[in-house]
Amino acid sequence: MCQALREIMAPEIEESYNEGRIEGRVALIKDMLRLGRSPQDVSDFSGVPLEFILEIEKSMSDAE
Repeated sequence: MCQALREIMAPEIEESYNEGRIEGRVALIKDMLRLGRSPQDVSDFSGVPLEFILEIEKSMSDAE
């Protein structure tokens, strides 16, 4: 990819990269919760705020 195109596409590339990272972290958090880890344990391990972990846990129970 030429330098000019990289510069033009940089915001889109960074945004998609960050979205992928966020989706990956959410998937990991969901897996840990499914394996029986407590929200506090998941928060301590991942560094993600407990409130966010609790929101993910609630969305999982709402989806069932």
